[in-house]
Amino acid sequence: MVSNRNGVLERVQPFFALCGFGIHPDCIEGVTGNMNKLMRLIAWIFLFLVFLASIAFSFFNTVPVPLSFGFVVLSPQPLSLWVVLAFAAGGLLGLFLGFGLSGNWRSSKSLQHAANRSES
Repeated sequence: MVSNRNGVLERVQPFFALCGFGIHPDCIEGVTGNMNKLMRLIAWIFLFLVFLASIAFSFFNTVPVPLSFGFVVLSPQPLSLWVVLAFAAGGLLGLFLGFGLSGNWRSSKSLQHAANRSES
């Protein structure tokens, strides 16, 4: 089977030209939607499994543990609480850095610094 795409003749084997494989250019759009649904389902299943694992972790780690930062010692809390708080803080920090908020903050600070220098 020969297809003409952008003026270039390409040979596509009939087996791979089936829409189920998404190789043929005419078939890519239909398969992409199904793959997105499958990936979304896999992501939800993974999140559900992580949720179940965190519930089990919280259930089995209820021993109070004091957290020490050198000169500051926080009151004893369950180990699972410290771990969940650490994951939440890491997630928020990742979102903060991922969305570029720190870059925008840095650029606005440099603009303010440049404006202050020009006023002097």
